[in-house]
Amino acid sequence: MTDDSAALFEEALAAALAVYGQPYPGETVLRLWWATLAPYPWAQVRDALQGHVARCKFAPRPADLVERIEAGDGRPAPDEAWSLALRASDEALTVVWTAEIAESWGIARSVLDAGDEVGARKTFLAAYARLTATARANLVPVAWSASLGTDPTLRADALRRAQVQGQLPAARVRALLPASEAGTGRGGSALPIAALLTGTAASTPDARDCSQATRFVAAVREGLRRGVAARAAAERERASARQGCEARLRARRAAVRTELQRRGANGDAGNGADVPDV
Repeated sequence: MTDDSAALFEEALAAALAVYGQPYPGETVLRLWWATLAPYPWAQVRDALQGHVARCKFAPRPADLVERIEAGDGRPAPDEAWSLALRASDEALTVVWTAEIAESWGIARSVLDAGDEVGARKTFLAAYARLTATARANLVPVAWSASLGTDPTLRADALRRAQVQGQLPAARVRALLPASEAGTGRGGSALPIAALLTGTAASTPDARDCSQATRFVAAVREGLRRGVAARAAAERERASARQGCEARLRARRAAVRTELQRRGANGDAGNGADVPDV
């Protein structure tokens, strides 16, 4: 808070204390209130006072307001932070996390890799509590960043969700997305299927930011690929069968010729002996 907000603070504090039937503090106590809360913006102090009055039956103390301010600084709670961090173990997933989560994950990752998930969680939570407390004590604002996964569709979804939630600015999201994915949000017109199938969708005006259509076309492409492969395999099998049949027929004909030649040599050609069928 600045000196310009001092009068507003004193007025709000007096009103809050009056709600609980408490007298306005003396000069020494008021200076302690001010020294404790001065590092925070007036808007956060005001919101903390209002939130306390709305939800707590006891008169506020400076520590109560500090706790409320810190709880609303945008940093995830410990269990939520651990859940976010665990996603980083899947290389396909894009994880949007705070600096404290990323650093805590770096500390706990080796424990998880060793097969001890319980120990990894304890290590993570201890590191996260320490790092978060230090950041809040130094009034460091929350800072979100993205750890990009290998799946492009999941990456685009995660980045856009982070933008909607105010974790990443639009400019940063555009910088992290390919040109064909950055731009307008969902809800555009349908993508031309021919352009997608031929790989030229990036040049069409509606090809931006349509991950559902992209997934559909990927499935179509995979189906076509499998169909072509299946037809090729069937054709190879038929060709092999034809070649085998022809080889057997040639062998049979050769055997008949050999038998006829043998009989002719022995004078048996006209004695009524059976000749093998071809």
